[in-house]
Amino acid sequence: MQPVTAKPATKPEDLGWPPGFFEKTFGSFRDEPLERPEQGEYEQREELL
Repeated sequence: MQPVTAKPATKPEDLGWPPGFFEKTFGSFRDEPLERPEQGEYEQREELL
């Protein structure tokens, strides 16, 4: 049996991304920064024995 030798992907298209995806979307949130809202309190659970 021959070992499988995969050629490493070098382009985003090789990994399944549409051509030009990163060039079209890069910087799209420049004027609208993402904000993470408060996450609330951590759930307290009973200790397992």
